[in-house]
Amino acid sequence: EILSPDKSMSMPLGMLPGPNGRRWATLMLSPLSLEINRHRAPLNELLNVIKGQIELDWPRVSAMVAHDADSKGKPHSPSIEPREARKLATAAMQQDWRDAHAELARQYPGKGKRWYSIKIARMPIAHGRDAETIRKQLN
Repeated sequence: EILSPDKSMSMPLGMLPGPNGRRWATLMLSPLSLEINRHRAPLNELLNVIKGQIELDWPRVSAMVAHDADSKGKPHSPSIEPREARKLATAAMQQDWRDAHAELARQYPGKGKRWYSIKIARMPIAHGRDAETIRKQLN
């Protein structure tokens, strides 16, 4: 079956070996061209009639296979969701420390931040953090 432009705009032909690995060759139907490694050449420039026979311009095809792609694909965009989730969790943990500090300050007024931070470091809300780390977050 012949593919018409309305059914499919391209037809994969297969892989071609090259010095930098194998590359896909695709026949693009509109406009009629050969695409290899994201480089296109019109088919009328790649086909020659010599002594009544159609021949493919193999040196040009080989150059297209050997040439690096203009783009390596979509640029990588890392997901920031895990980082944002960690930031929110850290902020919540630090707020728990400040809330505990306010409660301890009501129960034991007049103590220094170091004393309160040592008390908070012994609580489960410290999550294993050092008392000095906690002290830096207190108001």
